Amino acid sequence: MKFWLKKIAHRLLGHGPVSVRSFDEMYAGAAGSNGVLAIAAADACRDAPSTALLGQPAESEVLPGASLSPERRLFSLTDAGLAGGDGVVYCPRRRIAVAETVRLWLQPADAHPLLAAPGFPPARPLRGRTLSLASLGAEGFYHFLIESLPRLELARPWLAGLDHVLAPGRAGGFQEKWLGLAGVPREKIIWLEGHSHYRCEQLLFTGPLSYDSQPTPWLVQAIRRTVGYAPAARGPRRLWISRRDAVARHLVWEDALLAQLPQFERIELAGRAPAEQIALLREAAVVAGPHGAGLANLVFCPPGAAVIELHPGHDRPVFARLATAAGSRHAWAVVDFTHPPENLALIAGAIRAFAA
Repeated sequence: MKFWLKKIAHRLLGHGPVSVRSFDEMYAGAAGSNGVLAIAAADACRDAPSTALLGQPAESEVLPGASLSPERRLFSLTDAGLAGGDGVVYCPRRRIAVAETVRLWLQPADAHPLLAAPGFPPARPLRGRTLSLASLGAEGFYHFLIESLPRLELARPWLAGLDHVLAPGRAGGFQEKWLGLAGVPREKIIWLEGHSHYRCEQLLFTGPLSYDSQPTPWLVQAIRRTVGYAPAARGPRRLWISRRDAVARHLVWEDALLAQLPQFERIELAGRAPAEQIALLREAAVVAGPHGAGLANLVFCPPGAAVIELHPGHDRPVFARLATAAGSRHAWAVVDFTHPPENLALIAGAIRAFAA
């Protein structure tokens, strides 16, 4: 009931959108600067066989198989509103949000808090042409790299004429470093946060480039092209991507495991320049480590590389699918991250066998 009261108050007193409709419903037959500028056809997310290192049954939270991605469209709107860190786009005159930009993890679009925000600040005007890279969850590395950065590839023909780029993150953060590698001038970036609100003279934006946990080969290729990466022949390195500098999912018995895996180099990716991260992965024959965002870098592995992932709970298929899309082979095991296992030698032996 409280949400609906806020929704009524927002409709009467607020500044942002009050309802949601698809782009096609709102702008059917529109021409000129209101319409679709570019389309990348849908492709498939596929599940290739993934090796269970310890013979455990797969208990994925996402159904296996193959599924098509969304059709990827670059939209253009004149006099467009954009609100919030996740970049909800709307028509300020009709106060209708574009459904393709309204996402929640577990709720429908009409439950978005922006639709019931009577205290949301008024919009600031942005002159010229603006591109939005906003995406749900893009303050984290995985969602930024896999879902936000590839929007630059879809918008490539228009990048030189941009006046502003609305991006998730903050000045000096990892997002700025990756955008710099992709050629986005720092002075054009405007950082989005929860209460960001702009009214753009012309806004370019996209819907989601993939469904949750379903990366596809198009995304892998778009990321590579965006940062100027070309795959190389497999190198000799075996990399262990550690999370000992992370706040969660730290493998407390990592030292004991790596003592039995002397061929592996332990690396921490946070804080390294993007070009250095890419160079490391480009030379890897094997990439292993605990489940975490650092494994998103496997898109920069050479074809045929081995990816080994340890899960703290039931297996999550996102990196297995990403490995498939990138041309790598994948193995996994579910282990207790917080207590040293009695079968440590068995785990180490299984990792060595798959790596070989």
